[in-house]
Amino acid sequence: MQITPMLDLTSILIQIPLVGAFIWFALKLNASHQRTIDKLIADGRVSSLSVMTDWRNYLSKRDEQWLQFLVDQRDSQNRTLDTFAQRLSDLSNVVSDLDQHIRSKQALE
Repeated sequence: MQITPMLDLTSILIQIPLVGAFIWFALKLNASHQRTIDKLIADGRVSSLSVMTDWRNYLSKRDEQWLQFLVDQRDSQNRTLDTFAQRLSDLSNVVSDLDQHIRSKQALE
């Protein structure tokens, strides 16, 4: 019965580097595309600069939105963990009070 929570934690810990690797790969791929676009613009091989500028603006906006999502997600998870920790602390105090109450009743008997 105690193995299941450990396995759940292990599977989560295994997924974190995988997600990190995926995000890193996506950002590297985006940076590579950006360098290619910059090179095409610098070499004058792009016939429609406005299309490339629009594409760069789109990528920039998308990256900003993704970063904002990650910040919001982190803040939400931190608030949830803080609430959970406070609730766990409150429950621990209740259990401690109940234990003291039971011990005092047993001492009187």
